[in-house]
Amino acid sequence: MLKSPKVKLAYKLKNGDKERLKLAFSNAIAGLQTGLRITRQIAGGVGLGPPGLHAGLSGLLLVINAIQKTFQNAADIEQLATRIRTMSSALQKSHCQGKLSPPIVARIEQLSEGWKDDIEELHQLASRNFAKRLFRNHEDAKAISDRIQGITWRIQNLTVESVLAVEFTLDVHTRFMKHAVGKIQSQLYNVGVQLDSGFQQLNSRLDVKDGHLPHVSSARFDCGDRVPCLNGTRMDIINQIYHWIGQNCDTEAELFSANAGPGDAIVNSRLFWINGSAGTGKTTIAYTVAKDCHERGILGASFFCSRDDAASSNSNLIFPTIAYQLGYFCPAFGNEIARVLKSHPDIGYSDLSYQLEQLIINPLLAVGESFPSCIVIIDALDECKDDKTTSLILASLSRYVNQLSSLKILVTSRPERNILTGFESSPLNAATERFVLHEVQLGVVQNDIKSYLTAELAAIRKFYHLQDSWPSTIDIEALSCLSSGLFIFAATSIKFVGDANYGDPAGQLTKLLQGKAVMDGSSPHHRLDQLYMQVLNHAYPDISSDLAGRIKTIVGSIIVLRDPLSARNLERLLNMNSENKDSCVQTTLTHLHSIVILPEDDTQVIRLLHPSFFDFLINPDRCLNMKLVVNTEAQHTLLAQACLYAMRNLRRNMCGIETPIMPQNEVADHSMRITRYIPPHLQYACRHWASHLRCAMVSDLLVDLLNQFCSKYLLYWVEICSLLGDLRSLLLSLDNARKALATSIRKTSHIMILLSDCERFVRDFFPILNTSPQQVYHSALMFTPRKALLRKKYIHELPTTRIHNKCEKMWDSCLRTIEGHSDGIMSVAFSPDGTRIVSGSRDQSLRLWDTVSGAHLNTLEGHSDGIMSVAFSPDGARIVSGSHDKTLRLWDTASATHLNTLKGHSHWIVSVAFSPDGTRIVSGSDDRTLRLWDSVSGAQLNTLEGHSKRVISVAFSPDGTRIVSGSDDQTLRLWDTVSGVHLNTLEGHSHWIISVAFSPDGARIVSGSGDQTIRLWDAASGAHLNTLKGHSGSIMSVAFSPDGTRIVSGSNGQTLRLWDTVSGAHLNTLKGHSHWITSVAFSPDGTRIVSGSHDKTLRLWDAVSGSHFNTLKGHSSMSVAFSPDGSRIVSGSYGQTLRLWDAASGAHLNTLKGHSSSVMSVAFSPDGARIVSGSADRTLRLWDAVSGLHISTLEGHFKRVISVTFSPDGTCIVSGSDDQTLRLWDTVSGAHLNTLEGHSHRITSAAFSPDGVFIVSGSDDQTIRLWDAVSGAHLNTLKGHSSWITSVAFSQDGTHIVSGSYNHIFRLWDAVSGAHLNTLDGQSGSATSVAFSSDCVGTTASGFSGSVLREWVAIGGMFPSFDYACASLHNTALYPTDPSTNMHYYVEDGWLYLVYPYRQLCWIPVKYRGKLTSWRHRIVIGTVGGLAILDFSDLIV
Repeated sequence: MLKSPKVKLAYKLKNGDKERLKLAFSNAIAGLQTGLRITRQIAGGVGLGPPGLHAGLSGLLLVINAIQKTFQNAADIEQLATRIRTMSSALQKSHCQGKLSPPIVARIEQLSEGWKDDIEELHQLASRNFAKRLFRNHEDAKAISDRIQGITWRIQNLTVESVLAVEFTLDVHTRFMKHAVGKIQSQLYNVGVQLDSGFQQLNSRLDVKDGHLPHVSSARFDCGDRVPCLNGTRMDIINQIYHWIGQNCDTEAELFSANAGPGDAIVNSRLFWINGSAGTGKTTIAYTVAKDCHERGILGASFFCSRDDAASSNSNLIFPTIAYQLGYFCPAFGNEIARVLKSHPDIGYSDLSYQLEQLIINPLLAVGESFPSCIVIIDALDECKDDKTTSLILASLSRYVNQLSSLKILVTSRPERNILTGFESSPLNAATERFVLHEVQLGVVQNDIKSYLTAELAAIRKFYHLQDSWPSTIDIEALSCLSSGLFIFAATSIKFVGDANYGDPAGQLTKLLQGKAVMDGSSPHHRLDQLYMQVLNHAYPDISSDLAGRIKTIVGSIIVLRDPLSARNLERLLNMNSENKDSCVQTTLTHLHSIVILPEDDTQVIRLLHPSFFDFLINPDRCLNMKLVVNTEAQHTLLAQACLYAMRNLRRNMCGIETPIMPQNEVADHSMRITRYIPPHLQYACRHWASHLRCAMVSDLLVDLLNQFCSKYLLYWVEICSLLGDLRSLLLSLDNARKALATSIRKTSHIMILLSDCERFVRDFFPILNTSPQQVYHSALMFTPRKALLRKKYIHELPTTRIHNKCEKMWDSCLRTIEGHSDGIMSVAFSPDGTRIVSGSRDQSLRLWDTVSGAHLNTLEGHSDGIMSVAFSPDGARIVSGSHDKTLRLWDTASATHLNTLKGHSHWIVSVAFSPDGTRIVSGSDDRTLRLWDSVSGAQLNTLEGHSKRVISVAFSPDGTRIVSGSDDQTLRLWDTVSGVHLNTLEGHSHWIISVAFSPDGARIVSGSGDQTIRLWDAASGAHLNTLKGHSGSIMSVAFSPDGTRIVSGSNGQTLRLWDTVSGAHLNTLKGHSHWITSVAFSPDGTRIVSGSHDKTLRLWDAVSGSHFNTLKGHSSMSVAFSPDGSRIVSGSYGQTLRLWDAASGAHLNTLKGHSSSVMSVAFSPDGARIVSGSADRTLRLWDAVSGLHISTLEGHFKRVISVTFSPDGTCIVSGSDDQTLRLWDTVSGAHLNTLEGHSHRITSAAFSPDGVFIVSGSDDQTIRLWDAVSGAHLNTLKGHSSWITSVAFSQDGTHIVSGSYNHIFRLWDAVSGAHLNTLDGQSGSATSVAFSSDCVGTTASGFSGSVLREWVAIGGMFPSFDYACASLHNTALYPTDPSTNMHYYVEDGWLYLVYPYRQLCWIPVKYRGKLTSWRHRIVIGTVGGLAILDFSDLIV
């Protein structure tokens, strides 16, 4: 049994395939042998490799020569050859330098020791005799693959570490480059060894092909121009930090000892928090400690937040970046991260607490004591742009602080309220040591500043050859006093005095001190303003209007940029083409070096010396030179225009990715391509144009630019944002743009329509666009509604694949379908701020989701049975859940921590709700009671009894004084919250009441019932106000809109309906779910609705647009089939009709009417002349396939007809029914020939053997039965399944039967003896369809469980190996009607594949994953929304 479809299977080779494999294997072996011999020669050279490497390589070479004879594992050998060639190159470089260093020798010895077992087992496997290799073909291939991959990874790790060590040594001696890693990358890339460069090999531990961990390289401590504290300054704080680290201890074990004495609390603290006001030197202290720890080898990771860098101020990237760096610090930790990425590739979008748990805590626990203790530094936490997520970081750390045994974390920040509150929480409070910089005595700080000024001014004196008496002690003392404890003042003063553009330090210092009288008596920050004014006035004493305009343009842009740019890229963005050699930006800013960090290299980014300069420059009360005051609105307008101009350079596939279906994390040089083809100023424009537009003045020019952008470049922008990993930001950008334009242009304008279309486009196709940018055109645009303006504007970008009869003409109301739960979703709720959704499922978990992107944020686990109800507290800080395990659980929303378990109910809990003030919780249970609980302590307050059957739904009134409950006893009851007294009983429903809710004003109550009606009641009197009818099933959930004007209802009829509260009028029907809708809720702003369903998905809906779901001419397909020649398609629908379609054009040919209920199954006769249909009306009907005329009606079943099929010769039909029987019919006369009885439950599937002699049937009674097709005699019963049988099929030669069951198990049987031969566990979903491949090589059974391909190979004496598998798509088989075509398709993770020749075709959106069949190059999909035909004729040759 195979665990993954990606495992390569040995199979019987065709001659062409064998020759191709032989050539590939020979090339791989040749390369491997060459690399091994070179490495062995080098390793055996004088003074080089240790003897272990020499012996290991010799042994490995012998083993590989033996494996060559088996023709297995060519791909593994090729990869191993690549790694050995790289290792040869690294050792050759070392050989040129002389002896290997002791650390590298030690690593080689470790490698040699590590692969002894691998080589020994490989030798045994390769030495098997022919017979054993034949019968253990697949097992041996897998074992060899595992061992070779193990050796490959060991060599890879050795190579990386060795290359890094060699390069760092070269760097020290030759000073080639400042950053050795950059040198490694560029050198190896230039010689064509891109995939084996140091960084990429290191990244292979983290950036595996199954996922990519987002991180911020620029947030490392050593990125930028930071400097450490001057020796002898800040000693109090630095000594305290070192004592906390334990840096003065003699050994590293003591350094991080967890066994310090009880009095030494500082050493036991896991966190150290430095807080101080602006300009007090926090970052310099953090850098000093980081630099020292790095040199000692104990710095695990660092993240220096920066307000002027979008990535470095993104709190969602802090934990991933730390995890990424820890992976470098400890390779074993990196391997654990790689495993996390395989199972959670979208972890970068997840909730912060979930990131911390998955990326740091769990890997630490997995690695255990082998993880070396280290320091992690997070600087300037307050500079994260989202204050709310800053609090979440601290909440997450608080949750896991006791599991950070190997880490100590240093945090610096300003003393802002949210951060203060975070550190006050328990247990973070007890685990944190604190130091408050602005509370240090002023005298101590001024002495440090004086030392700093003395040293810096001495350096200036020496550089300019000034007299030894300069500066005087009095001058230093005066400047120190002016600083008032602000290091930023001192640093700015030094830059001003030493500015080379003036070359007059003495004069500069004099001018600075001359302002002392003005500054005396003012606050420290007012003095800083005066210093800034002095710098500006001195830089531009007689400023012209032109120069002032240029300064405002450049400096204004710098201070409002969302991300910093270099001088050159700022010029490109602003389109300032300098005619001089020098940069226009650099020339303009020459005299501002003391407040603007302006690198000499115009490719390095410009930064403000300190954020306080921004606050100064935009405020006319602080910046007194009106010529230089920046108007932020005008500046944002300028930048919005500049961004739109820049994006005129966008085009399709700018990065030149040759394979459009390849996920970007599998593009080896992905980051290099972005750097090469998307310049920084264009990246900036794509990321931030809408942010500037939101703050801009909307002018005619701006509208014209927007019109051009939307009409010509919008789709290319989506592709670029996907490449940059910014799709979530793209959605926020579109929202910003529409809000900015809302009051300026009409909603019906092309700009607004295209922006709306683009948002729907990204939301609908987010999962694929987020991983494969080229699918913007190859999949997403193809499935875009055909009348959408976006599709019309970009129709020239459509792929060659044709799609006919798409379900949608325009966008429907479903904004996004969210997958993730493994069982039905029972309850959903929005957070009070609308940013998150919580869902509870029968899979025993709660999940948190991001409302914007639909990304999974966190999973809350703890219940031991299905979760029936969830609710947020009014402040959004907590979640309550009720479960079939008879308990309620309280959870912390931020950290996902379990807070409390409330016990008391004696049966399932099916409904929970918070009181409006958040102090109480009410629960309803199958034990017929309601219970009130204290939400803080968890204490039970009251039990409300009165219902005679289970309580299904409960809700508080908006003022919290009353509770309403709905029950199986068909009544609603009103209760007094405080006393628990029963106030009123509301009667009128004729079935159980499943859902109840109060209106926002508390005046009305709405109830939904199993009687398929919704009722409105007066909450005060209990009077019945109105009855809303329209659903075709039980009403499972109801909710009022926040303004009380609308009601949304969800039913087990798979639809949502919107109603007018006052009139009761039906406003809209929302379709899309494929199973019962169990829960609905409005977003807090009333614009969206979320629904949860038994189909395991959540769906977000537009509650405002009023758009209806568009179906294909009213036809919702339940069953589809191709004619034998593939020219026509027949579909059966919920709407009682069959339809005939032209398979090539998708044209509707005919409608076949006659059934009085849903058409459950359809099939063509083998000659294509007739069609048979089975219906819920209990009949079969025969139709003329050409004219569409009804031929005959076959009656006899007394329940639904589920399955119909023709015999191979077309003379008979077999039908299976809910009445537990199969019936045989004569095709010509329609006469009933026989009834086959024996099953004890409904018949779900039936099939003839290829010779027509036998029939196999599957049933909900969990058995398969074999019948004689002529006599109807029961021949055999096949037992083994533990769930409903959903599909059965014969192999092409009739010797085997395959069956699939609802619990996703496939079984293979001997058709003659009935013996069970093999079992395949499909792992998820139900195995609702199975089929056999049509090739003659052997018997391959395969199917989908959910949408995951599972290949099943039956190995026996007659069939040593098999060829290709057929498959299924979302519960429907895909197999070739014409055996000669041998074209099989399958779908995995939404991707449609051609099996042979193997090809990835396109991605199928969730709403199109319905009933499906194929013919050669065409595939037809039947869904609730209609029917679509995909034609790959131009793609598949």
